[in-house]
Amino acid sequence: MNLMTAIADTLSPRVVYRASILLREHERNTWMAIEQFIPTVLAAAIQFTHTEDGAADFLNMLDSGHLDGKIINELEGLLSNRIAAFAMLNIGERAASKLIGDPMDAVVAAVAADLQIDESAARETLALTTVVFLELLGRERAAKRLISYDPIVLLHHHRRKTARALPAEVARYIELYENPTKEDTRPMPVRFAGFSLGFLRLFG
Repeated sequence: MNLMTAIADTLSPRVVYRASILLREHERNTWMAIEQFIPTVLAAAIQFTHTEDGAADFLNMLDSGHLDGKIINELEGLLSNRIAAFAMLNIGERAASKLIGDPMDAVVAAVAADLQIDESAARETLALTTVVFLELLGRERAAKRLISYDPIVLLHHHRRKTARALPAEVARYIELYENPTKEDTRPMPVRFAGFSLGFLRLFG
């Protein structure tokens, strides 16, 4: 599964059109922001899940948020209703804040400045991208195509392509190297459901 392509495909022209109306931005600007935020969200998730605690926390985020792909099927309709849309985007904003951490405001401001769009629109576009990313992984897990820790493995297999695609203005705040250091590739213990799954080496 190519996460970058899957996210981009899910955020179809019709979805982008609805999002641009909601956010009062030009469609082209909305899409350009999405293009920057796709590798941003992936890079943040890769960094977040590098530790055992982060990986467990990420999987818990998928489970506790009931992120199973249903939102993806209703994106156009949700974005057409302001109340429903902002309820959904609030989920994405909270998740993005957790994954990116303290640099989130700086990341949003950097992308907004680069594209010359309103920061609030950039923030909501990041939230939309994050929701779609989590929903895609949740859908795969719900369909039993990914078992327990596979989302983490899948994420880390995207390290190199994500590092290459990460916008320069974002890379100042989220560091993700194409060729990971020895520290980045050390064996990482992963434990779920009270037992150890052994050591899993995460390569880029």
